[in-house]
Amino acid sequence: MRLEHEACRIGIGGLRLQVRVATDLAIGSEAAVGNVTTRLSGEVEFRFGWGVPMGFTKIPDPPGIGMVLDPVYLDPEQPLTDLYRWRIYFNLVGRYNWITYLVAAEGGPTENGGDHPALGSYPGEKEVLFGLHLTRVPFSVHLTYCVFLTLTLSHHVH
Repeated sequence: MRLEHEACRIGIGGLRLQVRVATDLAIGSEAAVGNVTTRLSGEVEFRFGWGVPMGFTKIPDPPGIGMVLDPVYLDPEQPLTDLYRWRIYFNLVGRYNWITYLVAAEGGPTENGGDHPALGSYPGEKEVLFGLHLTRVPFSVHLTYCVFLTLTLSHHVH
C-alpha cells in the first residue's frame, strides 16, 4: 500500500515560495520459507524530500532479507523525463522481523576447511532506520543509520 502527497507552500512576511516537497507512506510485509531463510517481517516506511522516486528505498540488509530491487521504477512505455535532476530525500522505517533460520548467521564448515563461527543472534528483531539519499542518474549515495530496539519488561514482586 502506498499513499503519497506532493507540494508545500511557505509564506514568510510578504514573500511566498512554493517548495515541491513530496512524501509517501508504504506498509509492507514479507514471508519466506526455504534453505536460505525462514522468517516473517513487517514494516512501515515514510519517505519525504525533493524528487522522491517511485519504488522502495535501498536498505542494507544481509543476503536473504529484504527486497533486492532497484528502488526507481520507470514506465517503459513512457519517454524518460526529468532523469538527470538531483533528488534528495529521507526515509524513516520501522520494522519487525521474526527469524527462525538465516543461513548466513548459522556458521559451519567453509570450502577451504575452516570454520565460520555462528553469529550470537539474528539481525534485529525490532529496528528503526533513518536514511539520507542523494541521487542523480547514473549515481546515487545512500546513507542509512539503524537502531536495533530491545524491549525488556521487568516485574517487581513484593
